[in-house]
Amino acid sequence: MSVPANVMTAAKNKDNSPYYKNYDSFILRCVMANKKTPDKSSSLKTLLPLLSAPDKNENAVIEAVKSMPDKKKLKYLNALWYLKATYPILHDDWMGCEVPIKYSEAAIYIMKKAPVGFNKYKSKDEDVQNKHELLKKQKSLSAINALGDTYAPVKEIARTLSEMSVNDILDPKINVGTADLDQVVQFIPRDKEQDKNEYIDAQSKLLNMSVEEYIYSAVDDGDKPGVAIIHMGDKKSGADALVDGVSIKEHMKSVLSLATDKGLDILNLQVGGHMLWDELADCINMQKLTNIRVDLGHMGGHEPEFDLFMSQHDNVIVMGFDADVCVKLNIFGGYEHRKDKSGKQVACMPIVNYSNVITSRALLVGKGNETNPLDEPYGVLKGYDVEVKKAKK
Repeated sequence: MSVPANVMTAAKNKDNSPYYKNYDSFILRCVMANKKTPDKSSSLKTLLPLLSAPDKNENAVIEAVKSMPDKKKLKYLNALWYLKATYPILHDDWMGCEVPIKYSEAAIYIMKKAPVGFNKYKSKDEDVQNKHELLKKQKSLSAINALGDTYAPVKEIARTLSEMSVNDILDPKINVGTADLDQVVQFIPRDKEQDKNEYIDAQSKLLNMSVEEYIYSAVDDGDKPGVAIIHMGDKKSGADALVDGVSIKEHMKSVLSLATDKGLDILNLQVGGHMLWDELADCINMQKLTNIRVDLGHMGGHEPEFDLFMSQHDNVIVMGFDADVCVKLNIFGGYEHRKDKSGKQVACMPIVNYSNVITSRALLVGKGNETNPLDEPYGVLKGYDVEVKKAKK
């Protein structure tokens, strides 16, 4: 990507070269935020000449940033964080307003190996019996009916089962087909008590920075974290919800643009349908993207390539849909299995089994236009709820 011709660029001559060597990259981030190039009436009009000047003047740059209207600071937030990291601006009070990162603050989940016997595959008789008991508790097949519309691989099975009563399904004299029942019932939500035994309880802490700041600091320290996108094949209405004044969609795009700029490895996990939402794909160098599709289940751990990617990175930034199910299972684990080379059923391993996980509430899409409170496995982010406002188009 190159800077548009009509954008004021920094001086390049030997005698008057700019102190700020990342000027053009800063301008590109401003263009991405505003969809047009800065001009004389722009809220950046005081800042730009300072950045193209041959001498460093951190105090003047800070004052220029502070003079911007608060709404404009939010609009250009990604560009301003980039400026802070690359100018650099060392003062903590540099923006002149409380641009909140309470909910978009990065959290880290420390890598923790799954314990021996983690989600051990139960014998067929034991597993089916447990699922039968679960069906008994539900007293209806409403969940199976819904699954038939959601998961194409089990649609026909779900339709067959939905025409039968619970008693018929559980009647040993009626041959439903154990494999068919297994396939469908594995998608029915399990009891919370069972869930507690299915995820890795990783230690977590807040990092007192945004995910973008984390990327800058990690790369400066010689680390190149991986990035994982979970189940974002198309637009989710929850991506319009605002977190700290910025839509989740824009938070995602900001992180992906920066990850691409820094040459980070990006993995995209999808189940059925379009592989990646165009708005996100536009931020990525698609030639460096690893795409993985799973046909049944939620977890990328069904595919060895997913495990390989995670094991190759000490830290992985995770974003996606939806926070309560798909992302949660991929980060912390769930009762899903795959066959190993010998044909034995083994547990799908979550990301935190291989690496540290970095995410924030601003990168996790809820169902519908919601940013629901996160539950148990999310540690320091547990209970985070965000005022839901639909982003203006």
